[in-house]
Amino acid sequence: MAPIIIASLIVIALYVGTKRLSGLQLLGVVALAIVGIILAIFPALSSYLALYLHVGRGTDLLFYFAVLAGLFVVSNFYFRLKRQEEAIIALARQSALDHAHEPAEMASKPPTT
Repeated sequence: MAPIIIASLIVIALYVGTKRLSGLQLLGVVALAIVGIILAIFPALSSYLALYLHVGRGTDLLFYFAVLAGLFVVSNFYFRLKRQEEAIIALARQSALDHAHEPAEMASKPPTT
């Protein structure tokens, strides 16, 4: 089970490090679909893989993969939210600068030289 955890952490670290997944997301979805189809056709394969990876049962292996997929989705949403937050902050700052007015006190005073 340790190799699965180590490999999963490496994958999550690489994902978090890149912060963009357009090509990787497509690859992940295709890979999950292919694995899901194969496991649906050959259900005993999940038990065999689980025994090979020292997990125990095929159901446990699928559960671990589901948890990893959930972490992947959550981190994807997190980074998307952070990008939107940064964009909104930049737009708000630019709007504030574009629509800034001189205070009334400063406008009525003559300039001093």
